[in-house]
Amino acid sequence: MADAAGGRLRLGFVTSGEWVAAAQRLRHGRFIEQRGLPHRPAGLDADGHDEHCCHLLVLTEQGDLVGTARLRAFPSGRQIGDSYAAGFYDLDRLARHPGRLLEVGRLCVRVGAGPEVLRAVLAGIALAADHAAAEALFGCASFEGSEPARHRHALAYLAERHRPPALWAPRPRVRDAVPLAVPGPPPPPDALQALPPLLRTYCALGCWVSDHAVPDPTLDTLHVLVVLERRRIPPGRLRTLRALGSLLAPMVYPAEASGSSADGSLSSIRSVADRPNRSATSGA
Repeated sequence: MADAAGGRLRLGFVTSGEWVAAAQRLRHGRFIEQRGLPHRPAGLDADGHDEHCCHLLVLTEQGDLVGTARLRAFPSGRQIGDSYAAGFYDLDRLARHPGRLLEVGRLCVRVGAGPEVLRAVLAGIALAADHAAAEALFGCASFEGSEPARHRHALAYLAERHRPPALWAPRPRVRDAVPLAVPGPPPPPDALQALPPLLRTYCALGCWVSDHAVPDPTLDTLHVLVVLERRRIPPGRLRTLRALGSLLAPMVYPAEASGSSADGSLSSIRSVADRPNRSATSGA
């Protein structure tokens, strides 16, 4: 897969070292600096979950980091109480899921990056999901701006078209959670276009979302929990994502053994050896 300049994009997965810091700098540029929020120490968007995760990287041929996502595999639903999303949503029902799960979060692309970068990130997530043998992906998907009224049409669309199954539906955990469905007219025909591009993509893949949203004033966002079950992804779209992944030049390869590691984690994905280009990872 080529970038806007015609060079081939490269894909990598890391769990520690300078490349993780590069991903944190890119996230800081998009989530903190771009929104005019107070800068964090060392210009890094970092938290205690980073050390437990595998970080997906998309780079240009010149070594510039242009996209990233944070991934964490769980052998079954019983372990997801330690996930990032569990800090905002009551996942007790989803914890009964018997299959392997992959949490996806902190997904961002560099300002000015073309749509091929987001496609590359999604292809990398598909590769990681295959490697972890994950039956479902889950994570928080955000709207910019934490005021629910600003997103009422989009939230109404999600409530009408992507409601959660009762078996797995998360309950509210935080006091300021807001319901997606509110009394009033149905969402307008163009409500789908009010969704952020990433959430719109998840919807096209067949996701369901929580029946409530959670404001996050620290990042000035409003997010919903998204769950994408592998069995619900249209086969043609899944083939397309896998085909895109085959066009990426790998910086690293999954472990030689096919499938996932014994515990369903991504720990067997090897790290990148070369160092990040610091001048191109600020996200600004």
